[in-house]
Amino acid sequence: MVKSNNIYIRKKRKKRLIKKCILLLILLLGIGTFLAYKTEFFTVNKIVYKGDSLITGEFVKTNAEEVKGSNIITFNKDELIKKLMQNPYVNTVTISKKLPKTLEVNVNEKKGIYYQKNGNSFDIISEDLHLLERTNSLDGKNLIEIKGLNIKDKEVGMKIEENTRLEKVLNLLYKAEEKMQKDNKGVSITSLDVNDMANMKIYFGDIQVLLGNDENLTKKLSDAMNIYIHAKPKEYIKVGHEGSPDYK
Repeated sequence: MVKSNNIYIRKKRKKRLIKKCILLLILLLGIGTFLAYKTEFFTVNKIVYKGDSLITGEFVKTNAEEVKGSNIITFNKDELIKKLMQNPYVNTVTISKKLPKTLEVNVNEKKGIYYQKNGNSFDIISEDLHLLERTNSLDGKNLIEIKGLNIKDKEVGMKIEENTRLEKVLNLLYKAEEKMQKDNKGVSITSLDVNDMANMKIYFGDIQVLLGNDENLTKKLSDAMNIYIHAKPKEYIKVGHEGSPDYK
């Protein structure tokens, strides 16, 4: 009988302890909810900017600063990302919440690599064929002229065309130009013509380089660059055919 009473007492104490724990948990949740929604403890008062800011910096800051004063718990970061992505130069955006009061905004920009003349203005184009900007001046911009893209009826922010083959060519030429500038050997790609992908042309200043198609493009560029530096041609360099390169 005594043993039965002890078991009963222990069960009763256990139930009381569980009830107290539940009440304590409810109390803590209530306090947490109050702090999160009814006080300024989780109010955004600081925004940290990371990543690229050369072109989009002011645009990103202007829009992100509007978030200050918002509740960091309920703040919908997807809405801000959608707003920032409206800038054609913005490639990717990530936003991290750093409790209790800080947002971290990380922006990756598209790079304007090429330009194509469009009447009295210039269309700035990325290596992945997005139309980034339409401007009346190229001052301060070190870009490669491109010919042969159909930009008619394209608006800023739109992709000019879906062409993986051309994108690879533009990416390769951009990297080659970067290396030329880094090596500082006095050669630079100033323009390219992609009207006919089977007979592409680039220019080292006034010297035309006939590349042919996009096969073995890295080797063709290397051969053309060496001829330009050492042979100093006056008119053209031809590396787009089988056999030894030709120049004049």
